[in-house]
Amino acid sequence: MARTTFLAAALIVPFFALLTSAAFDMSRSDNVAMWVLSGYWGQKSKNNLSLAEICKNPNVNIVLIGFVNNYFANNNSMKFNLADNCDAQHFACQALEPDIESCQQQGKIMLISLGGGDQSDPWTFANKDQAEGFAKLLYNSFLGGNDPNVPRPFGKAVLDGIDIDLENGNSDHFDEMIAAVQAAAKGNSDSKKYWVTGAPQCQRKEPHIETALSTVAFDALFIQFYNNDCGLEANGDMSQYNFGAWYTLMQTSGVNKGVKLYIGAPASASSGSHYVDSPVLQKFIDATWANYSSAFGGVMLWDAYGAKANNNYDQQVKHILTGLKPAGTAAAGAAADQPTATSSSAMDTTESNTAEATSDVTVEAPDATSIPNSETSSPDMADLYRRHRAQHGHPHEGLARV
Repeated sequence: MARTTFLAAALIVPFFALLTSAAFDMSRSDNVAMWVLSGYWGQKSKNNLSLAEICKNPNVNIVLIGFVNNYFANNNSMKFNLADNCDAQHFACQALEPDIESCQQQGKIMLISLGGGDQSDPWTFANKDQAEGFAKLLYNSFLGGNDPNVPRPFGKAVLDGIDIDLENGNSDHFDEMIAAVQAAAKGNSDSKKYWVTGAPQCQRKEPHIETALSTVAFDALFIQFYNNDCGLEANGDMSQYNFGAWYTLMQTSGVNKGVKLYIGAPASASSGSHYVDSPVLQKFIDATWANYSSAFGGVMLWDAYGAKANNNYDQQVKHILTGLKPAGTAAAGAAADQPTATSSSAMDTTESNTAEATSDVTVEAPDATSIPNSETSSPDMADLYRRHRAQHGHPHEGLARV
C-alpha cells in the first residue's frame, strides 16, 4: 500500500456526556453529548479550552473530535481539520494521545466525526469500493488498526467510534463503509465495541444523511434542533418541534428501532440560532421525556466553548437531566408529574455554582400532546435547509470558525 496522506484544514472535536468507557451506558436518558454534553472540540483555538480540561468536566459523557472533512479515493487520502489544536497537516497530533486516553479512563466516549461544514468538497462515495477503501483508512488511522503504512494522528490512542455529521454531499454507501470498518476490526481480532452516531438536521427529510438513516444501524442520533425552522423556540413554542416525527421514523425503521435520540441545542446565543435558556430547554426536555422516554438519550450541545462561556450551560442541562423521574412506561402518552430543576441532588457542583444558582427554577409541566408527532408538522425540504444555511451559515459555523 502506498503511504497515506492527510489533507488537513482544522480539527473539530465534538463531545457528548457519558460515564466511563467501561461504565458508559447508551440506554440512559441523562447523557450529555458535547459538542458539549454531547459536544464537539477542535475548531476553536487550543487556548480557549483544552481537550484535557474538557475531560475533567463531570457533565460530559461523549467527546466528538472533528473533523475528517472528506475522503479522496484517487490517492487514498482524507482531509483532516483540527484548527490550531495540532499540526494536522503533518499528522503532528500525537501530543493529544495522553489527553484522549485520559478522557477514556474518566469514562468519556471519544468519537471521530466525519463531515463538518467544509463546503469545498461535498462528501460522496461513488461506489462500494471507495466506501471500503475509506473504511480501511479510517480504521487504521483512528481506531484499532495497525497498518504501518498508515499514519496515526493521535498515536496509539484508539478512539471509540464514528460520528456522521455531513453538511454537504450525501451518505450513499455509508452502510458499506460501516460494514467494512466492522470487517476490518474482525479481521484484526479486534473485539472492541465501536459506537456509530449521527448528527442530522431536524428536518424530517434530512438532505445529507437521509440514505444512511435507513441503511446504517446507529447507536445514537444527535438531532440538531437549531439553525432550522424546526428548531427550539425561546418562548417555548413547540408547534414546529418535531422530535415525535423522528421517533416515529426510527420506530418504523428496520435498522434503527432502538436508536437513542438526543435533543441537539446551541450552548450559547453565539453558538447558533434557536438558543434557549435552560428553563426553556427544560420544558422541551420534560415534554420529550413524558412522550418518548424509551428513545430519549439526553442532550447534545454545540459546543463546549460556548457552554463554558455561558455560565457552564452544560452543568445546568446535566442538572435537569439527572432530575428526570423514572417513566412508568416507554413512550408514555401523558405528561404526568413532570420533573423540575430542583428534583436532582446528584449534580456535581464543585467546578461552579451554576446549578445552585438555578436550582430554584420551576417550569410548568407541558401538555404531552404539545409535541408534534407527524411528519407534516414541520418543514422537511432540502431547499429550506439551504435557505437557512444562507441566512445563518453552517449549523456549527458560529463556533467552528471563530
